[in-house]
Amino acid sequence: MAFMQRWMTSHLTDSETIIKKPMIFSEFGKSSKDPGYSLSERDSFLNAVYTNIYSFARSGGIGGGLVW
Repeated sequence: MAFMQRWMTSHLTDSETIIKKPMIFSEFGKSSKDPGYSLSERDSFLNAVYTNIYSFARSGGIGGGLVW
């Protein structure tokens, strides 16, 4: 999850400082084919992603998120 947090934060920073456009995180999820996959792991991952998206949206830097 630490990688995902760093990845989201760095892309948000780029969208605000370089691109200067709102960001939309899209096509993210957890594949049931991944080693160690479980519903609780998937739910935890999606909760963390949407918590970040909500936090970023409150600051006005993100347009939304789309799960696949």
